[in-house]
Amino acid sequence: MPQGLLSILMSIVTWLSKGYILLLLAAICIIVALFMLFQFQSKRRREIEHDLKLIDSVSQHNIEFELVLKAMKLSTWKYDIATAIFTKETDFRNVADLYTSEENIPFQQLLSVVAPWHRELVEEAFRTISEGEKETFHIIFQMKGRHNDVLYWIESHATVAEATPEGKPIRLVGTSTCIDKRKALEDELIRARNKAEESDKLKSAFLTNIGHEVHTPLNAIVGFSEMLPQAETEEERQEMLRIIHESNQQLLKIFDDMVLLSEQAASGKSDNLEMEMVDIGKLIEESARQFSAENKNEQVAIYTHITTGDAKIKTNCSRLSTILSHLLDNALKFTERGSVTIGSSWQEGDMLRIFVKDTGIGIAREDQERIFESFTKLNSFTQGMGLGLSVCRTFTYSLGGSIGVVSSPGVGSTFWVDLPLS
Repeated sequence: MPQGLLSILMSIVTWLSKGYILLLLAAICIIVALFMLFQFQSKRRREIEHDLKLIDSVSQHNIEFELVLKAMKLSTWKYDIATAIFTKETDFRNVADLYTSEENIPFQQLLSVVAPWHRELVEEAFRTISEGEKETFHIIFQMKGRHNDVLYWIESHATVAEATPEGKPIRLVGTSTCIDKRKALEDELIRARNKAEESDKLKSAFLTNIGHEVHTPLNAIVGFSEMLPQAETEEERQEMLRIIHESNQQLLKIFDDMVLLSEQAASGKSDNLEMEMVDIGKLIEESARQFSAENKNEQVAIYTHITTGDAKIKTNCSRLSTILSHLLDNALKFTERGSVTIGSSWQEGDMLRIFVKDTGIGIAREDQERIFESFTKLNSFTQGMGLGLSVCRTFTYSLGGSIGVVSSPGVGSTFWVDLPLS
């Protein structure tokens, strides 16, 4: 074979060999690229799956978070310290009239609906957390509704959500909720506690008073009963009998007060009371006659002053009679000379007033409210357990009426009871 042809063939073989090598290299590069692409896509797919799981988790947490907000009836908000602007995010308080902040509401505008007596509290809470003195706050305050001046109780929590590298607060996040029901329950519990404490005090006062009040007439009865056979004259004997009789009456009065105290505790309402038409003038006249017959102080006269004619009202006669008896008894007890007048008059609003006016020692203004409390005695030396006026007030309320007193020390007192006509 000629030398030239051999050279050509060798060149062709060499070129083909190089082409295969390049092709092989190209194939290898393609395979490597495909592998790397597969790896990248697998990694990206895992990242996407992870992100999707995170999104699902966040979505689930948002649902749970919203459920918590709804269950707790919370409103969430943000507060930008630099601009003093509030931004409300959610509101599940379920109070239609409650002031609901709009987007970007200034702090001073929100403060304007806070009750005046709580504004300083709210301002101080935001100041301390905004200046970095505290990281959180918890305040309870009142604020007005949107359409009227009704006040609602609000409980708010807040914390620093964002701060500068130096630790200076930039943004706050917080929650608010209406706690009117909780406050009402707290008030009810406080009233129940006070009532329980008052009941304990009344029991102690009752035991103290009953021991003292019963001791005195019992001693008189026992002592003079033993001395009675030794009386030397008929006059002494009659005096001892008089003291024994008066002591018996005192004991009966004490036991009557105990019965009334029991009725007062058991039945303060008029739900089960038997109501009937009562002739007020006739009842007043009967009460006056009864006490005139029992009155032993000749320096005190009992009068009637009825300006309501033959008026009749629907009420409980027994309780009204008890009220008049206690008022007359008190008037005579604290009037040494002068008069006691029991009467009636018309009042505005279809009300009838029964009053007992005396010229006795009178009552100081600061004592005119507490005399209606159980076991209250302004003079510890007077007879009685201090229940009469308390019973009068309870029975008056049970009849749908009101009771009060107008008095001046040294001048006298006028106790009045206002009752509805029906």
